[in-house]
Amino acid sequence: MNEHNRILKVLMPNTKIYLIIIGLYTVMMFFYNIYLGALCLLLLGVLIYYNLLSIKNRKSEWTKYIENLSSDLGLATKNAVLNLPLPLIICEDNGTVLWYNKSMGDYFTNVDLLGKKVNEYIKDIDIKNIISKNIQIVDKVLIGDKIFSVLVNPIDITDSKRQSKYIVMLYFIDNTGYYNLSKKYESQRPVVCLVDVDNFDEALKSVDDVNRPTLVAEIDKKINMWANETNAVIQKYDDDKYILFFEEKYLDAVIAKKFDILDSIRDITAGNKFPVTLSVGVGKNAHDLGSLASYASSARDLALGRGGDQAVVKDGEKLLLFGGKTKEVE
Repeated sequence: MNEHNRILKVLMPNTKIYLIIIGLYTVMMFFYNIYLGALCLLLLGVLIYYNLLSIKNRKSEWTKYIENLSSDLGLATKNAVLNLPLPLIICEDNGTVLWYNKSMGDYFTNVDLLGKKVNEYIKDIDIKNIISKNIQIVDKVLIGDKIFSVLVNPIDITDSKRQSKYIVMLYFIDNTGYYNLSKKYESQRPVVCLVDVDNFDEALKSVDDVNRPTLVAEIDKKINMWANETNAVIQKYDDDKYILFFEEKYLDAVIAKKFDILDSIRDITAGNKFPVTLSVGVGKNAHDLGSLASYASSARDLALGRGGDQAVVKDGEKLLLFGGKTKEVE
């Protein structure tokens, strides 16, 4: 109300100065002629009454205008909230749902959320934790097959008669498309794989001249078959060295099988007196192909340094080591 009065003073003309001047002339008229002074005093009284009445009417009209404006704004705000295209939940600070809009209800067609705890149906939302840690956004909130980012707007409704109390407005932004695209990008990132035959020369020397081509062909066949499983581009750049390029999504299957190429190569029998073994180095999760190749080279060197017959995956700063059917993480 004080704010309204200040605005009213600015908008309404100040007539006090004019009335004071007229009052001084009225006093002067009494000295000149008492009858004229009385007439001027009467006119001054009429002017003062009219001015007070005018101020009262204008103040009443202004107050009415402000009230109507506030009512219109309230209706507009209510309408905006009710028709908000984003899913919205309003809940108490203990997580009890006070209200939710139609957009939110579309995800819970068989459930009435009113009066329920929000985290009973949306597991990733913990209202008490959100308030205590002043969390403003919660990412990767799952509702069915959708992934949301949730904007949090806590409103303090505490008064002097009770302890701290909030209502919390939760705005759900559907980021499913973004996360699916991000997942697709990650699955299609390139991986560099270097494969060395540890004991190629020794294995060749251990077989007679007739079986040597067979042994080499069998090694090539096994490695190429493994490359086909990962839809890889493969290049043999030395007698005992190979380089492969494939997408990251195929690496998960390779890891799940614990690099069974190690066992497959070891099972080759072409007259060789001892098993053929491989050292495999894989580089992933780098910013460019050069870094991937460097990761793969470091991983292969580590595999060789550990005695061969194993695979090492360098994933950034993390290393995954596989030897035959075993796996350890460093």
